[in-house]
Amino acid sequence: MAAFAACVQTRGVTGSNTAGALQLQGGSQTASTGVIGSGGALLVAGGNRSSTSASLAAGGVTVEPGQQTGSGGGAQGAVVVYQSFKTSGSPAAGDVMCMTSTASTVQDCPAGAFAKAGILSATGSPAYAAVAGSLVTANFDGTPVTGDQACLPPTSAGTAGKLHDGGTATACPLGQAFGVITGGVSGVTAIVLVY
Repeated sequence: MAAFAACVQTRGVTGSNTAGALQLQGGSQTASTGVIGSGGALLVAGGNRSSTSASLAAGGVTVEPGQQTGSGGGAQGAVVVYQSFKTSGSPAAGDVMCMTSTASTVQDCPAGAFAKAGILSATGSPAYAAVAGSLVTANFDGTPVTGDQACLPPTSAGTAGKLHDGGTATACPLGQAFGVITGGVSGVTAIVLVY
């Protein structure tokens, strides 16, 4: 990898009513036949350091969502990390996904599952699941409560693809902790911070 001695700072367009988004993306390989190659990767990396001084550090990477600072309320910005997968069956957006025995393929988590992959953000091919560290809307098997634990579908009464509100008094069953409900409760959906 080549070393660069430059710092580039880019921001989306700022306005009084609507602020523009900034999108960084690797190049897409779009030919369907006759081309050998891959889509372009995108690397966001902190700078390395080779100094022997113990008081210096290598560069870190910080991802910071926007903050809602007004007094009128509103949601905080979210960090969402997506991983692409193939899907098996007919999962719905917001369902909790588990790995199958087929490479890079997920399905609705069955009752008692442990092999969590993430929350399906949208169906399609490929499908994308929000993985650990993400703040995302998820489907539940009942009415979720802000501040409670989100567990994988329990063995005894779980619904495939739906998280279960584990409450706050006891822990989710061993291996079934998925995240914490942070708000946005609407019927049987809520925003979850994925562990």
